[in-house]
Amino acid sequence: MGPSDLLGKNGKWRDTMKKIEFARETLADAAYAQIAEGILTHDLGPGARLLMDDLAAKMGISRTPVREALHRLEMERVIEPGGRRGYIVRKLTDVELDKQYAARGAIEPFALAEVARLGGAAAKYVRSTYEELVLAPQTTAMEVFLVNKAIHRCTVEALDNEYLLSMFDVI
Repeated sequence: MGPSDLLGKNGKWRDTMKKIEFARETLADAAYAQIAEGILTHDLGPGARLLMDDLAAKMGISRTPVREALHRLEMERVIEPGGRRGYIVRKLTDVELDKQYAARGAIEPFALAEVARLGGAAAKYVRSTYEELVLAPQTTAMEVFLVNKAIHRCTVEALDNEYLLSMFDVI
């Protein structure tokens, strides 16, 4: 199977994968961001097949960071196993999205209430993170998504509770 097996919107592969430049982020983070952006922008629509070897070759990296990125997307229930080291982009239903928002609606108000109760360093962390993030570039769909996610995540991070943070990240 080759790159032609990676289907995007309208059943056609849109060559959105680029070689990854080495920077501060890990290769797995960079691979995750590229694949997630393709899904977010619908270049990789529901049903698109994602093959680890093909993605690694397109991005110019080894399979290991791609595997890590794909496992992360699977954990987030964005993709599902599709055989032969491949995955398929899931179609999220309205019911699933409602359940995700309900779960976030349980975690985030709790986190906010705890940050307010704790005050001090937790509140300062949330405020400084928010002030930094609102200045971050938000010119692409992926940048908007990442800034939004980071703003919501910082409230949970401020509690220094790895269990809550893990639940938030899955949602």
